[in-house]
Amino acid sequence: MVDYNPLLNPDKEPRAWVIGTIDVCSWALPSLSAVLAIVGGCAALGNADRWAAVLSIAGGVIGALGVLATNWSSRIRDHRIEWAKSVAGLGVDMAEAVQRYLPPE
Repeated sequence: MVDYNPLLNPDKEPRAWVIGTIDVCSWALPSLSAVLAIVGGCAALGNADRWAAVLSIAGGVIGALGVLATNWSSRIRDHRIEWAKSVAGLGVDMAEAVQRYLPPE
């Protein structure tokens, strides 16, 4: 079986605007979730139990979406790092191959 090589078989990367959207969602959604949790807590203190429940549920759903966006963003970064590491390894291998053919000094 042939080893996986990110230089020969790179993963398809989303478009730049998609990556930007994912990055914004990865920090904005958890922040919005925190705000909804605080507002929901204030509503619970004010005996507005229905509003507190709705805000808490919405905060949980938005927080879960934020976790998914963060995970997706980190996977994109991991693939970029893997590709860069492969390029660097190829450069080192090529330099070693050239040095083997140089005459000794």
